[in-house]
Amino acid sequence: MEAYWASKALSRKQIQTFVREEKPHFEIVSLLPSVVIGVDDRATNREELLEGTRALAMSPLLGTVSPYPSTNPTFL
Repeated sequence: MEAYWASKALSRKQIQTFVREEKPHFEIVSLLPSVVIGVDDRATNREELLEGTRALAMSPLLGTVSPYPSTNPTFL
């Protein structure tokens, strides 16, 4: 999570610099998604693939029941 929050902070600083220096004639909108799913090289086994928000994507793929009801295979 630390890398995610650091990337958001660095992105925000770059946007502020861009707006200050370039003075664009359009608005900038920054989004902070509540869930980010992506590669995690630390996950080395099936159980680790199903930890946290990765379970949103991986549970249906691995045929397990997700802790998040919206992704249980019975609801798809």
